[in-house]
Amino acid sequence: QEIQKCIDPAYAGKVSLEDPGSPLFGDFSSNIAMILAKHLKKSPSAIANEIAEKLNKSENIKEYFIVNVPPPAGFINFFFNDRTFDKLIDEILERKNDFGKGELKNKKILLEFLSANPTGPMHLGNGRGGFTGDCLANVLQWAGYEVWREYYVNDTGNQVINLGKSIMAASGFYAEQEGEKLYKANYINDLVKELNPKKDDDIKEIGKQGVAIILKGIQRVAKDKMRIKYDQWYSEQSLYDTKKIDAILQWLEKENLIYEKDGARWFVSSRFGDEKDRVAVKSDGNKTYMLSDIAYHKDKFERGYDHLITILGADHHGYMGRTYAIIEALGYKKEQLDIILVQLVRLIENGKEMKMSKRGGAFVTIEELIDEVGHDVARFFFVMRAPETHMDFDLNLAKEQSSKNPVYYVQYAHARICSILNKVQSLKFPGFAEAKPRAGKVQNDELKIINEYAPNSHERVLAAHLIRFPDLIEETAKTHAVHHLSAYAIKLADLFHRFYEHCRVIEDGKVNEDRLKIIQATQIVLKNVLTVIGVSAPEKM
Repeated sequence: QEIQKCIDPAYAGKVSLEDPGSPLFGDFSSNIAMILAKHLKKSPSAIANEIAEKLNKSENIKEYFIVNVPPPAGFINFFFNDRTFDKLIDEILERKNDFGKGELKNKKILLEFLSANPTGPMHLGNGRGGFTGDCLANVLQWAGYEVWREYYVNDTGNQVINLGKSIMAASGFYAEQEGEKLYKANYINDLVKELNPKKDDDIKEIGKQGVAIILKGIQRVAKDKMRIKYDQWYSEQSLYDTKKIDAILQWLEKENLIYEKDGARWFVSSRFGDEKDRVAVKSDGNKTYMLSDIAYHKDKFERGYDHLITILGADHHGYMGRTYAIIEALGYKKEQLDIILVQLVRLIENGKEMKMSKRGGAFVTIEELIDEVGHDVARFFFVMRAPETHMDFDLNLAKEQSSKNPVYYVQYAHARICSILNKVQSLKFPGFAEAKPRAGKVQNDELKIINEYAPNSHERVLAAHLIRFPDLIEETAKTHAVHHLSAYAIKLADLFHRFYEHCRVIEDGKVNEDRLKIIQATQIVLKNVLTVIGVSAPEKM
């Protein structure tokens, strides 16, 4: 608020107050002087010093910060004072498992994710979308939103028939036609053994039975292996069974959003920004996925959700324009839908890509990977990279139990804190020792500036990172960039391990109370961020 008083309203949107990324530049840093330099025709440094001088005289600012302007750039740096750190650490210790949770918000979000087609086992790309979606749902709930996890089951249409043809072809009862692309992985042979089809069996019915078996496997893997609990498995076929497909077709006709051409019926998606109109009903009378998508999204909003988030594979890039067109055609705003595309994953072992699996045949299943490296490692590794980037999953690194493995590194920090706290408990608090700060392994210039404002550098840097967790939750809820959570956890573990090397909590049989509070707070925040990601926080390793 004090800073805002110094900002011309015309420049307010360009002014930032953010984490500078290094303790050298404070806990927060602002570029306001650079934004105002041209307007005021002064150097950024001169403006920054004027503002800093005013801020340092403000009682509101002095209660929390020391303000500093290092030469020559003109950034204004804000350092929390010791009194503020004490209050913030106490807040963490008081709120415990609730630290980082935001106030309840009057907004309902439907998050649809994973939604792998039930025509085969889930592969690595599905795993990435599944873990990303579940982690995002956790973040949104921590931020105070009401979240509904949903899996959309494509259990009707041509893919069901193709699965039936694939099963019958593997049984020797169907000859693949020119241009057809049937499923030929090992799991098809498993379906043949389970279904034992006969020559005269109906292909579509065999396909439906195959879908039912595969879906049970997907549900088992999602729940037991990936540890994802869905609120609903929404069947596309149910849209037909409940006549919602017929209802949406009538609605489109009523709203003049559909027309006939070449014997087919077309949805006017180009009117709402799509590159072209889309077929809703083919000339042979069969209804397309487009019609199902319109009915499904209408149903989502009619169930009372304010905002929709959908996570899709990268191969669905062309799906985005038509889906945003659906949202607008239904009378809602594009901003009420976010689509997140998840890029491909390569599994790397000994420097080479693994492409084959025992169960999937042409691809490695997510179940096989989890069985190999464990749930925590698989989830953390997938969440560790931004979904829009291609990912190489290093199997050798994932199986390594050392500080090179980021999951092990973070979890070991939590276990190490638990060990210290157990030792403190066994001492039964014989007394508190005075703090004996150690310089630590930091550069001289950094140490000089840090010590000018906070003599206990490692305690201070660790505490400063702890108190950023609530802001991280709020920001991630807005940006959906869940990979920032794992980056935060890794940095927090790193800061704690450095603290452990240079700062004794127990010395000469006595406990340093200030440092004890810091590691208690660190344990709380570490466990909270791991909980949001969806991995465990072990007490022993």
